[in-house]
Amino acid sequence: MNVVTEITVATRQLKKFVDAVARFASRAFVGTSDQGLHIAAIDDARTLLTRLAVPREALGVVMWDNVGIWVRIKQLRAVLDLPEINSEVTMTVLDEDPEVENSKGEIVVNCPGNFLVLMEGTDPDPHYKEYPWRGDVEAQMWGSGLVQMVREVRRAGADVVRLVASPEGLVAEGLRRGGNTDVAARYQIDRRARALDKPIASQFSVEYLAGIAKSVTRYDKVILKYGDDWPLQIDIRGEEMEISYLLAPALLE
Repeated sequence: MNVVTEITVATRQLKKFVDAVARFASRAFVGTSDQGLHIAAIDDARTLLTRLAVPREALGVVMWDNVGIWVRIKQLRAVLDLPEINSEVTMTVLDEDPEVENSKGEIVVNCPGNFLVLMEGTDPDPHYKEYPWRGDVEAQMWGSGLVQMVREVRRAGADVVRLVASPEGLVAEGLRRGGNTDVAARYQIDRRARALDKPIASQFSVEYLAGIAKSVTRYDKVILKYGDDWPLQIDIRGEEMEISYLLAPALLE
């Protein structure tokens, strides 16, 4: 039995997500729940998961049900770049069988002038997994601050960033993989980070952080969250939407 949802969403929100994931992912999960629209993608190395959330009240709703299908990101980007697409996109999502996880379906994009574009569902990404947030550290910084942090640690020749949270705040240390683990660079992120009884440190790839930084540079507030042996979550909140990046810890060896 097909389950159908028809919604209208701002084109800029979809484009921001596609621009953020097109460099590393080939497929995206498009789904709706009681909270709203959510789209997610993960890279083949299972290192970076990116999620877009648009609350239901920010959507134009014609028909609503909880659906979820996979589509190709290149196809979604091609549709959004069509000259017929204006500031809003009306999508009809058909899920062939919502009782079956990762069942196929299709998305029909309604353009002005009764111009329809069909995107067929594809096989699911075998690496995809939803991660709840778990951790002890939460801090804030400017998007431009994240860019500056990445620039400084790369200039020092570091390929790993170790985030160290203590009662004094959150500091980023640039490290080099291999035998030499001396700190190559140090960057103060947030002196107001949540107070801790003991320092908590985790390290993450500079290469992946550089890609994320390009996407968040224009945002006034970026929220960082992490814990021991748990992904770093970077949240940005725009106009009636939220994009979250979950980056797996990196090894120094």
